[in-house]
This record gives sequence, C-alpha cells and structure tokens, in this order.
Amino acid sequence: MDFPNDSKRNLINEEPTPLRDSLLGLTALNQGTVLLDYGLVIVRRGYKDLTTVRLLSGGVAGRDLSHATLVGKGMLTAAILGEEAAPSSRQILRTIKELNEGENCGILVIAQANSELFNFGLAVERANANCQTRVKLLPIHDSETNNATKKRNSCGFIMLTKILGAMAESGAFYNDIWQCYKDIIESIITVPLNYLDEETGPRRHKSICLSTDFDTNVRHVIDKKFQSKIGLHPSIPMVALINTSKSMERLDELVLVKQVLNRLRQLGVCIVRMYLGNFVATAPGSASLTVMKIYDSKIIDYLDAPCEAPGWQRVLQFLPEVTARNEIPGLLTNQGKQRVLMKGPKLSEDQSNVLVRSVQFACDALISCEKQLNIIDAEKSEGNVGTRLKKVAQHVNNRLNNRRLPIHCPYAFLKKLSVIAETAIGGTMGSIYGILFESAANVFGEAASSEPITPSTWAKALTAATEAIKENCNDEMQLKTMYHPIKACEVMVNKEMEKDSHFIECYGLGITQAEEAAQQTRLSFYKYADAGAHADVLRKSFKSRSAEMIENKVRLFTKTALDLKAPLDQAFRDILLELLEQEVDVSVLREFVDFSVLSCRKELSNPTMPVVLLSDIFDALTLDVCQEMFLYVENNVEVWKENLFFSCCKNNLLRLCNDLLRRLSRSTATVFCGRILLFLAKFFPFSERSGLNIVSEFNLENTTEYGTDSSHDNVGDIEGGDKKNTVIDFTFYCKFWSLQDFFRNPNQLYSKVQWKLFCTYATSVLNTFHGLKLEHIENNGNYCDEIKNKMYFSKYLTSQKLLDLQLYDVNFRRAVLLQFLILFQYLSSSVKFKSDSFELKTDQKEWVQASTDKVYNLLRETPPDGKRFAEIASNILSREEYWNAWKNDGCPELKKSVISLESPEKRKSEERPLLGDMIKEASSQGRYYMGSLELTKLWNLCPDNLEACKGRDRDFLPTLEDYFSDAIAQMESSTSIKDEDNLLKDGNYGWRALRLLAKRSPHFFTYSTVIMNPLSSYLEMMVKKIAHDKPGRTQESSQESQQADAEEENLFKDTQVDEGTEDMKPSEAEEFMDDKNTRIEHKITPSQLQLFSEKIGPSWKKLASKLGFKPDEIQYFTQENTKEIDQAKNMLQLWFDDDEDATLDNFVYILEGLEMEEAAELVKNEINSMDT
Repeated sequence: MDFPNDSKRNLINEEPTPLRDSLLGLTALNQGTVLLDYGLVIVRRGYKDLTTVRLLSGGVAGRDLSHATLVGKGMLTAAILGEEAAPSSRQILRTIKELNEGENCGILVIAQANSELFNFGLAVERANANCQTRVKLLPIHDSETNNATKKRNSCGFIMLTKILGAMAESGAFYNDIWQCYKDIIESIITVPLNYLDEETGPRRHKSICLSTDFDTNVRHVIDKKFQSKIGLHPSIPMVALINTSKSMERLDELVLVKQVLNRLRQLGVCIVRMYLGNFVATAPGSASLTVMKIYDSKIIDYLDAPCEAPGWQRVLQFLPEVTARNEIPGLLTNQGKQRVLMKGPKLSEDQSNVLVRSVQFACDALISCEKQLNIIDAEKSEGNVGTRLKKVAQHVNNRLNNRRLPIHCPYAFLKKLSVIAETAIGGTMGSIYGILFESAANVFGEAASSEPITPSTWAKALTAATEAIKENCNDEMQLKTMYHPIKACEVMVNKEMEKDSHFIECYGLGITQAEEAAQQTRLSFYKYADAGAHADVLRKSFKSRSAEMIENKVRLFTKTALDLKAPLDQAFRDILLELLEQEVDVSVLREFVDFSVLSCRKELSNPTMPVVLLSDIFDALTLDVCQEMFLYVENNVEVWKENLFFSCCKNNLLRLCNDLLRRLSRSTATVFCGRILLFLAKFFPFSERSGLNIVSEFNLENTTEYGTDSSHDNVGDIEGGDKKNTVIDFTFYCKFWSLQDFFRNPNQLYSKVQWKLFCTYATSVLNTFHGLKLEHIENNGNYCDEIKNKMYFSKYLTSQKLLDLQLYDVNFRRAVLLQFLILFQYLSSSVKFKSDSFELKTDQKEWVQASTDKVYNLLRETPPDGKRFAEIASNILSREEYWNAWKNDGCPELKKSVISLESPEKRKSEERPLLGDMIKEASSQGRYYMGSLELTKLWNLCPDNLEACKGRDRDFLPTLEDYFSDAIAQMESSTSIKDEDNLLKDGNYGWRALRLLAKRSPHFFTYSTVIMNPLSSYLEMMVKKIAHDKPGRTQESSQESQQADAEEENLFKDTQVDEGTEDMKPSEAEEFMDDKNTRIEHKITPSQLQLFSEKIGPSWKKLASKLGFKPDEIQYFTQENTKEIDQAKNMLQLWFDDDEDATLDNFVYILEGLEMEEAAELVKNEINSMDT
C-alpha cells in the first residue's frame, strides 16, 4: 500500500525526503508509534488518551535515529527530529501543544546540553507562556569530554529516558518524576573508552585491548563526580552502559565488556547491571562508558521494567506490511495556519521597493557565497552553514517573486522572516535568527499605525534585535560569530545617527564595521597557524633584530597574506604583554616598536601594528613614563606620515593622543598636553577635517566665574597718570569680568541690548586703562630672561581684592587688550558660517574701528617695548585674515611648490629677454609689441587700426530684407506654421528684430506714444510693411491696403488709454511729482520725547512689545532705570534712533492700534503744530 500524499504538509521543503521515509519504515516495524503530518515528529499511537506524564525529546536525526527509536511504551511519548540541524523552537512548541491535547498530568522535555538545548529551552518558555499545562525542561550533560565537535557522545540520556519513562508508565506523579530526575543527574557520568586493535594469532584476528590510561581516566572522573559525596565502595551498586560503534563486531564487543568489568572491579566499582549496544551513533573505533550510581532500589525495577521502544530492545523478528495507518494527522492540523497581524506603521510604495531590492540583494549574496561559507564553517563545525543559509535565501526569494510576503507592513514582514529563518535554517542558528527578526518586528508592532517610518525606527529595531541576541546567547562561540558583528554595526549606526549623517552613509559605515568585526571573529578561530606558532620565532628574531627568521617561517605556509598577518599581529601583542609584565626599560619598548615597523615594511604584519602596540604601551604605563615614551612618537613623525602607515594609522594615532589627553590635567601637565597637540599639528595636514573648526564654533563651556556678592565691596581710589583718581568699586569689578562672557560668545553682540551693554562695559574698562599709566623700571638684565623666569597662567584669578593689582600687571593688561582685538576682528570679518542676521550696522562698525585704534594706542603705551608688541600683534591678526579666507574657501589642501632642480645655466638660457629689447626688436621690423604673442599678432594685422575699424568687412549689421526674408516666407506660405517654428514668436529673434528695426526701419517710431500689444503681433505688422516696401514688388490693390490699415488700427485699439486719462493735461499729470506734495517726515524733539514718555509711562511695556523689543531687552530697560517715565523714555529714544520706520506718523498708527487714544491724540496735536 502506498503512503499518503505529502503535498499538504506545511514544510519549507515539501518534497518527500529519505529521512521521512525511514521514519515511516520505523513506524511500520513498531506498530505502537505513528508519524505526524508536519515536520519529523514520531509519537506513541493513542497519545491523546494517555493519563500519565508525557515525555518529549529530540535532536538532530543523524543516521541512527536514536531519539525516534526511544519512542514507545515505557520510554518517550514523542520525539521530534531535524534533518541537518536541531528542530526549530516553533516546531518543538507545536509538538508540545500536540501533547497537551487530551487529559495529561504534565509534560517533561529531555534535552542534551549541547546546541539542541537552546531550541528546546526557548520552546518550553513559550509553552509556559501560552499553554495551560505544566512543562519543564530536563537538560542532561554527563559527558566529560572537551571536544565540542562530538555532540552526541553521551548515553546518559538513554538511561534517564528509560527510568523516567518507566516511572511515567507506572503512574508516578509529576513532582516525583521531577525529583527523580534531579537525583539521577547528580549520579550519572559518561567517559570515552580508548582501546587498541591488535592483530594476534595465526589467522591474524583483531584483539581489543583497553589503553593504559583507562584506569586514570575513569578513576579521575568517578572521583570528581561521586567521591566528594559518598566515596567508592563495593557496597554501592552501580549500573554501566557501553555504547559501541556499528562497525564493531559482536566478538569484539564482548571482549570489551569483559575487560571493562574487570577494570571496574579492580577500581572498587560494584556493577549490578551492564548494558551493551549501539544506542547512539559514534565514530568507528570509538566507544563510551556511562556509569550511574543506584541511590534507590526502585531504579533497578524501573530499568528492568518492560519496554516496547526499539532503541532499548532490538525487535527485528518480522517485517509487516506498511499501511497508511502509520501516519495520522495531528490534532492541530484542522485548526489552520496562524495568521500574522498587519499592525504597526506601513511603508510607502518607494520604501517598499527599496526594502524588496535590499532583501533580494542579501539573498543573492547568500546564495552565491554558499561554498565559501561552508569552507569557513568546516573549520569548527559541520560545514553546512552555507547550504542552510542558501536554503532560506531561496525560499525568501521565491516568496518575494510570488508576492507572498507583506512588504508594506514591516511588523508582518519581519515576523514572516522569523518563521522562515527558524524553520528553514534549523538548529540553534535558526532559532537565533528567528529571535533577531522577531525582536525587530516587535519594535514596529509597538508603534502606532500613523507613526512615520524613519531611519531612526530601523535603528531602534536593530538595537532591539542586538539586545535580544545577547540575552538569549550564552555560548561564547555564538556571541563572537553572531552578536559581535551585529553589535558593531548597531553601535556605528547609532553613533553616525547622532551626528545627523545621511542614513545611507550611517548604514554603510555600520555594514563596514560589521564586516571588520566578522573578519576578526573568523581570524580568532582560524585553523591556520596561530600566534603561538610565531611567538618563539618572533622572540628570536627580536633578539637578533632581524626579520629573516620570520620570513622563513612564513614561507612554510601556503596561505593568503591576510591569514598569515593576523597570527603574527597577535604574537606581537603577546610578547609586548610579556615585556610589560617584566617592566623592561623604555628603550626596549622603543626597539620592539621599531621591529614591528620593520615587519610592516616587509609586509609580514598589518601596517596598524606599530600604533596598536604604542596604544597598549601607553595604556599600561604611568604618566611619567608615558611622557618619556611619547618622545619616540614625536621623533618618528615622518615614519607615521609615510604612505604605508598614514592612511591606516591616522585614526589610531588620533585615538591614542585623545586617550592621553583625557588622562592628563591641563593645569598640571600643560607642557605634555602641548606636546601632544603639536605632534598632531605636525602629523596631520592643514586640510585634515578632524583638526579644523570648520563651522567656527566657540567653546561656550569656557565660563569665567567671579564674585557677585557686594557685601564685601572695598572701594579703592587709584591715582591715574593725569592726577585724577580712578574708582575701583564692585560695579567696575562686575563690568570688567562680565566682558569675558562676550569674549567667550561674540555672537550675542548682534543683539541690541547686549551690544549696548558691551559698549558701556568696554568703554569703562578702556578708559580705566587709559587713565592708569604703567611705568616700567629697566633692570640691568635682559627683559627676555625676566619673562622666561615668570610663570604664565592660562586663566587669571577673579578675586575682587586682586583687581587693583592686576590692573598694574603688564601681562594681564596685554592679555585683556588682545582679547579686545580678537573680538573686534571677528565682528568685522566675513565668516562663511555666520548667520545672515549677524552683521554690524554702520555706526557699530565705526565704534569698532575707533575702539580698535584706541586698543592699539594702549598697547603702544604699555611698557616695555609697547610699540614692538603692538606691531607684532597687528601682524599676527593680519595673517589670521588669510587663514580666515582659507576656511571660507572650504579649507583646500595646501601643497608645497615643486622646486626646480635644473642647473643655473639651463634656467638662465630659458629666461625671457628684457622688455626693452623686445620692443626695440619689434620697432626695427615696423611692428608693435603688445606684451603677448597673440595680442601682438592681432594688432599687426593692419598697420592703421582706425582704418581697419572703418572697413566694410567690419559691418556685421544685416539689411531688413535679408534678416526678415525667412519670416516673410513663413507669412506668405500657404501651409500652417507651428508656434515653436514661427520665427516671429521666438523671443531671441524678436529681440534682434527690434534692435534692427530701431536702427534701419522708418516704421519703428510711428507709434511711439502707444503701449504695444504682444511682440509677435507687432512684428507681424512690421514684416508686412517691409514686404510691401520691398523693391520690385507689385503694388497691392486698394482693398488689400485698406485691410492692412484696418489690422493696424485693431492692433492698437485695445491699448488706447481711457478718455479721461487721454485728456489729462500735462500740468495735472506733473502735479503728482511736485515737491510741495511730498510726504513730510516728522522727527521727534527732546521735549516731545519727554512729553510722550509721561503719557505712555504706565503702559510702556505693552508698547515696547509692539515695537519689536524682546523680553530681555525690556528687562534691560527696567534694570537701567527705576522710574516708569525714564524706562519709557529710554525705550522710545532707542526706537527712534535705530528703527528706520520710526516716525511720528507711524507712532500715531501704532498707538491707535493699541487703543492708547490719549497718547495718540497728543502725538497728532504735535504733528499739526509742526505742520503749521
């Protein structure tokens, strides 16, 4: 009988597979089991009628179907298998739901502690959240081997399944089975068996002999597992299970059992049961021993209990006919597929197309890289990752081509990708990809439907996916291969997003960062020669200061340069760590870095290696030693600027210097900080964007704090040079130090209030400096030596008690005056990134210029060498204008001019002759020399240039007949002319026609006082007249002439002005331009200002807001004046002085709008009195 059609199964690969056929064959041999119609799930027949605890297990199918053979009465209730990898968590979850149907006492899921455990654990978590039943995970890890590639070498789960299955079959309670599991897991252990095949006897039979390390291995493992609690004793019963390979003959198996029993008895192990067989697939020539301690006599009863699972007892007596009853539909089959909700924001049509192209590109890349991915995966795993990823990529491409994926809804699309990835990839990797897409989908699902989808939304989804992988991945290998590259991409994307970079650039940089992290991950697990293989050779080479030994070592490997450089780079860092631990001298570290530079030049290591080593050195040394080591970095600046190192190392060097600057104190380590900044200035070119203040930003964090408490105000009188006393009180103290805020942020001076405030404070300070003349006493020594011995501070103390002393300090005064000059230069300079509103008015520019001259005079008067100091300051600021212009041009690259290396004799022979000699030579030939070859040639074409200009060949103006010939032909043509081909409607042609008519046509000035209609109509009329006047043309009939006159009359009929306008007399029209009728601008007088201020005093703030004054400006008026009348007067005076529209007429209009009738009436009366 044929098997049922599999076409309705919901599988990625819907074709029948050999594995599924083999499971159907297993169910045919074991009539107590059936196969469900989805996935690879084998269950006990009639499982929904069971009233006992149900057991579930599974994993990779392999070629032995070990999990499937354990399904039956007395062992597992169901087993789920995966073809190439562990079953996905979604398939496991559906199987749990299947077992949850009917009456049951709970579900226990047994899983080995390898890559399969992750998927089973994830399914159990989801089941506990969704199913109304008890589900627990029972992980088991009884193997002591460290070989991560042998994933199914443990047979402890076989014995565990037999005991727990027998307990469930006997009707044990859920909690009793759970407690038994916890006891067993502490009492079971599996160790590998190493044996030798020796050919003995006359027939050369193979003889099995245990290796000599058996006693040591077994003793060590058993002691480690058990002896800490009970200790080995013959009175403690144990059960042993030997798992052999299928290639081992029965004779060899029995010999192995005899030897194992003898050895265990010699170790004092009491074996009461021994099981032998091929329970789990193992490599040929290998075997394993599982030992379990019997803590309860019932365990023996459970092991001896009858069992129908073919994996425990080999039932191969007969082969019945396979029937269709061996496969039945699952209980959830008729419930249909679970639909994905279309929630969250939606993509536009263009965004959807971009998403489709991006996904298709990624799928095509995965398909094309199948072989390469398999090769990489084969280094540490089965080598099938490329095939599994190709499978899911093909499935996604098919869905996209058939439009079976909801592209417009990111939530549903990512949910679908999660299901596809987990099902198609399978194994732990499939579950991780499923978690990744599901976590990203939840970000869109939680957003409102009306919320727009921006690049930031995708960045949030990437962050959520990254965190989900980190939360669910505990395996170090998975963290390095999947989490680290995605995390590197996420960090780079968010970092570039904060800089407001374009989203394409952000994600492009993120992908680049992920590729670098993935490459480093691959190198860290590479099977080629690692750092340890190069370490010894590198030590010897460093001692001899020769790279020849390393070159010879590298030649032994036939690998790519990239694969060979990474291990050597790691060896450099390992040896550097050893040197740092030994606390060697700085000179040794310098030589080691020099040796790494040598290896880079020989292309043995990556060019970034020297800077990486320097970074490690600076991280490990103290600041004092770092200062000594940094001298090496400074002296080798030309090395770092070489083409080999510059592009690769510039970012690393910048990061190294920034890390040092963060560790240093600017006040205590000023010299070291300056050395670092000078090194960066030497290393990077002037046009390096990272070292330039491109947008002319100010350091707004550089605030100057000073005392604001006037209770301790000490008023002091200082006698000035003109015998007048200058008062240094708290008011002057506040004015003086308040100027530092304007120096910190000059842009605030473009506000009216702040400008007035600055002018007041600056005038007060400059007048004080002018009043306090400094006298300098010349010493016998040199002034330069005196300056060198003085300490310089970048920030001065702001105590009020020190100000009167600071005013007499030469350096202090010069520092403040230079601040004025720098500020004035910025205000008057043209800066590209200034706002359009940041521009000084004429009176402000005049004040700045006058103040600049005043500052220079003060600098000249400040001894010693005042004139020289002022001249140097002026030269420096003038030179700064060139840098400002360079920045306005976008900071172009500065290149040195190439110096000619030619000999002086050759350069002298190529020098141009003197100008006088060239003129003399030309005059002798009757020619004129005009300075250049072409101009001289043109000038000498005709000796008399005036006559040349009068020549008829210089007349380029055409005749009316020639120019309008094509237009006349179009008019007289019987065929219709399109507008785009009509010359009279061409703007360029019409413009030239008007110029020509004005020059040569008598008809052009006929209607000079009339406004014309469209140009094409006018030109059509003029062309008809020109055609009529053309010589040799026959006279038109009188009827045609009348028709032309009528057209001419109609042409200008619509443009005639009204009769009233036409009859207007010139005197009446000119009356509007009479000077007597011009509008009189009334200006305010001081008496009127006082009168108006008294009238609007109570409501002056409302008027100020209407006049355009800001709240801080109104607050300024309030602070400067105590009375309302004075406040109103100050405000009005400022408005009438600065505002161009500030007239009495506009003032009346504003007052009437504010319903200030009395004030408006007063202003009107003043206007009338001024008019009379």
